[in-house]
Amino acid sequence: MAHKKDFVKFRGIITPCAWGSDGRVTQICLADENENEHVVALSGRGKSLMQHQQELVEVKGSFIMDKEKSSKLVVKKFDVIKDLYSSTKNNQTGSSKN
Repeated sequence: MAHKKDFVKFRGIITPCAWGSDGRVTQICLADENENEHVVALSGRGKSLMQHQQELVEVKGSFIMDKEKSSKLVVKKFDVIKDLYSSTKNNQTGSSKN
């Protein structure tokens, strides 16, 4: 389990970054304000981010290495800042309890 000091916080846009043979999104990334892409672990709160593609979010989490030795962002908490195609704020919040 990550310690509090191991948590990172990013603000960015949730984007698709892998697709299945049927064209459906199978993986999402967080494109942060510094133009870095972070692959999101699709477990827990990360799976919930799948429905927030193309939305600006703030994410708190930590990084793990998966079995393929790729770094993935494990989401502990996220806040949707706004939908990029809408001028209204979305107050939806996601968090996990530990």
